[in-house]
Amino acid sequence: RVLSEVAAGTIGTPLSGRCRRMVSKPANANWWFNVNESGGVAVDVAIHDFDQMNQYFGIPLAVTSVSRDSLGPIETTIEYRDGGLAQVLSFADLPKGSPLISSLELVGDKGIIDYHCVSGTPGSIRSINGSGIKFPFIEPDDPYVKQVEYFASCVTENRQPTTVTTTKSIHALAVSLAANESLSTSSRVLVKSDALPT
Repeated sequence: RVLSEVAAGTIGTPLSGRCRRMVSKPANANWWFNVNESGGVAVDVAIHDFDQMNQYFGIPLAVTSVSRDSLGPIETTIEYRDGGLAQVLSFADLPKGSPLISSLELVGDKGIIDYHCVSGTPGSIRSINGSGIKFPFIEPDDPYVKQVEYFASCVTENRQPTTVTTTKSIHALAVSLAANESLSTSSRVLVKSDALPT
């Protein structure tokens, strides 16, 4: 829904964005705690938000990440080639049984848009621009179910995905890997441009 609002020009050109994604750690999944197997929180959890930020701001240029510990909170700043700036908060240690919590805020040259979601409940979205404040209704749904349905439809209809392309996936992974490198080196990391197909 946010993507369609931005595509419609509701907030003009996006300038900066903030995302957060918070989950409880999985039970009985020892592999998940091994960064060499799962990629850690920056790959397994944050990649979804990195992908969203790339959708709005384009080609990532540099990444800086800091963390309290391996499960977070991890704060990642992404700089983009066209001047956009994004910040992503990732946390994978909510109390057992907690729902997934996510949010997205975009600031554009003509307005802002906010989206908040707690899994299993209707999400809320608000856009503010020179025309006033708009609160479009969002049906409660499961984003993972929608993702699987989309994938299955691409397979059964023998068509290439357009929402999440291979190129976009590579860009999101490149940001995740740069975030892991930044976490281990405590430095700003340039995203390897040769890893980013256009």
